[in-house]
Amino acid sequence: MEETKSAFVDCPFCGKTNPSDRITCSCGYFFDKQAYEEKQEIEDQIAVEQYENNSEFAFEKNLSKTGIIGGLGIIALAIIWLVVGLAADRLFFYPIILLIVGIFALIKGVFDNAGRRKIIKSKEPKKDLQYQTRKIIE
Repeated sequence: MEETKSAFVDCPFCGKTNPSDRITCSCGYFFDKQAYEEKQEIEDQIAVEQYENNSEFAFEKNLSKTGIIGGLGIIALAIIWLVVGLAADRLFFYPIILLIVGIFALIKGVFDNAGRRKIIKSKEPKKDLQYQTRKIIE
């Protein structure tokens, strides 16, 4: 005997009758567990991105990811700003913060590039090893 799928589904949470093709009930209950998990994952990613982009130091955090060239630019900007301010008998504190962020970005960029070089060098012997293994098998 074939089972026919009902055109309507009752919500176990609120008891309302919903069309069977709906993913959620009007009360917010999810009929499909996988769809619920996907929605939660997307909402979590959005929440993390919003937190990172709206934090107090979001600008400085993004500057610290600029690498070697960006770090040098930030350092140059900070030094120029600090010198111009001192020439006008003013001491600005933000250029000092930018100088620290620029040094951090520069150091981070140097280590990131060094890590990339190691990865590229480590891939070359693996290709040779695969080639040698194929030769032995043939």
